[in-house]
Amino acid sequence: MQEAGAAPSQTRTEVIDKERAEKLAELSPPERQNALVDIVNGLAERGLKEGLDTGKGSNGLQFTLGGMRAAQGMSFGIGYRRSDFLHDQLGYRATARGTVWGAYLLDFNVDFQNLQTERTFLRWYTKYEPEW
Repeated sequence: MQEAGAAPSQTRTEVIDKERAEKLAELSPPERQNALVDIVNGLAERGLKEGLDTGKGSNGLQFTLGGMRAAQGMSFGIGYRRSDFLHDQLGYRATARGTVWGAYLLDFNVDFQNLQTERTFLRWYTKYEPEW
């Protein structure tokens, strides 16, 4: 018994294989995501926005924007944050940032988390920003 539209010399298996190949050719290829999108998504999940805005976010390397004195231009740089140092008793963050005009700022922040209560906290902040 011949299939409709099948050549007389084709078997049923060949007809089915041909129809599958035609169907696959009609389907659109799977959507692929750009590698740069994966990188940006990873940074966002790691707390990039929180690191830029408040210095909070995930532990590890962070990017910094701004924070310089007025009239020095837009600054950018990197920082490193750990909030789980010494069994969550101590947290620290250090950043280095600069502008295209040569101004720079270094800062270091230590948060004594084990002394923090509803009414008290202890934090040490050091900042070095030379006159420009």
